[in-house]
Amino acid sequence: MEKICSQGNKEHNPFKTIVSRIKFFLESNNLSIDALVRRLQDPSTNLVSCEKFTDFLQMKIDKKRPRDTLYDFANYIDVDKDGYVGVQDLRTCLVNIKSNTFFKNNGQALKTSQFNTAYKFYPKNLAVNIPTTKVVEVVKEIRHAMME
Repeated sequence: MEKICSQGNKEHNPFKTIVSRIKFFLESNNLSIDALVRRLQDPSTNLVSCEKFTDFLQMKIDKKRPRDTLYDFANYIDVDKDGYVGVQDLRTCLVNIKSNTFFKNNGQALKTSQFNTAYKFYPKNLAVNIPTTKVVEVVKEIRHAMME
């Protein structure tokens, strides 16, 4: 009986469990994702580093799990792989909580960004219209990258 029960109690996807616990933490403390990120962000940069988010995970979400594992999970939550956990990163994880593909292989798909490319095509200032020549250049770059 002990053998059967011990296998049934094992966590099947620890990363998904962490994200579920974050969702529960937000709901039980009546916090929005924006409010949580504001509370955790560094006042000088207004960003939440993966290191700081790991501290949050260790203090409030899972006190028993090793810090290096929690740091890996914080890096998985950083979906855009910019080194910081932001509102959009958390929102992406929480929205996809029921997606088996998103959490496949214990979050291994999130080890590298699926959204970053070798080239940065997005404009730095959204108030300025992108010239047509730049749009053509970007499309050619994308097409060239897809052909390789």
